[in-house]
Amino acid sequence: VVKMVNTLKKEGVPINGIGTQLHIDIRTPAEGIDRAFHALASTGLLVRISELDIKVNPSNDPAFVLTKEAEEKQAEKCRYVLRSFFRNIPAKQRYGITFWNLGDEDSWIVRALHDKDNPTLFDKDYHPKPMFYAVWNFFREIKSAAAH
Repeated sequence: VVKMVNTLKKEGVPINGIGTQLHIDIRTPAEGIDRAFHALASTGLLVRISELDIKVNPSNDPAFVLTKEAEEKQAEKCRYVLRSFFRNIPAKQRYGITFWNLGDEDSWIVRALHDKDNPTLFDKDYHPKPMFYAVWNFFREIKSAAAH
């Protein structure tokens, strides 16, 4: 995609931004996340995470039961994604982050793929999960750092 965007830019096609769908899981390698953001930033365009969810049951085990440990791994992966986005995408190129679906029961992974998973910020009853607090705290830290 980056190669195609760069080719189109050279041909004068007006392109303002590029997005990535990050449908990842708790085992997604950090290096791959960093490489993706670095490549997107190299285009010089605005960069957006257009869809982000993080599976906690990457092997699609039908007997999967969500545990606190799995939720913490999901929250840590989310913190990593946010840190990587802010570390690898220059401020002038950051265009936004969209989380895909609100609660676990709404998730396309659960509804369309029929996977037993919990990939969103809120549980099926819309109670915030550790991933929600990871996002909340990350942006509070960003705001606090900017104020000082």
